[in-house]
Amino acid sequence: MAGGSEAHNLITGNVFAKLHQHLKGKGCRVFMSDMKTQVKTDSQENYYYPDIQVTCATDDNEKFFKSQPVLIIEVLSNSTERRAKKFYDYRKIASLQEYVLIAQDCQRIEVYRKSKQWNLELYQGQAKFYLDSVDLELQVAEVYDEVKL
Repeated sequence: MAGGSEAHNLITGNVFAKLHQHLKGKGCRVFMSDMKTQVKTDSQENYYYPDIQVTCATDDNEKFFKSQPVLIIEVLSNSTERRAKKFYDYRKIASLQEYVLIAQDCQRIEVYRKSKQWNLELYQGQAKFYLDSVDLELQVAEVYDEVKL
């Protein structure tokens, strides 16, 4: 998101840094907000700019977009309140295992996980949460490090 707030920037940076360090040498790559995600169906193609996405597919190598993310993370702001439409589209990506929404005005993290259906888990305060798609445990406090709420 161009012109994002300080909180948005810090949260995105904190999560990106943890993911980048954790995924080194593991065959997955993490991208920030200027890399598009392609959602393609038989009848249309849509492109979005998630705050963070992770792809582990060796053939997901387009230069300007990724089409096989396993994890998509959005830091919520007024412009991401279109989240219902985005989530509807993101669920069409066969590789996607988790979709994470992070509030920037309070400590609240929503993790949607795909099993037979998409299930929501909510984390706040001193909680820890696990991202199955990338085998990483994070603390809510790490996500909000240096963020003034």
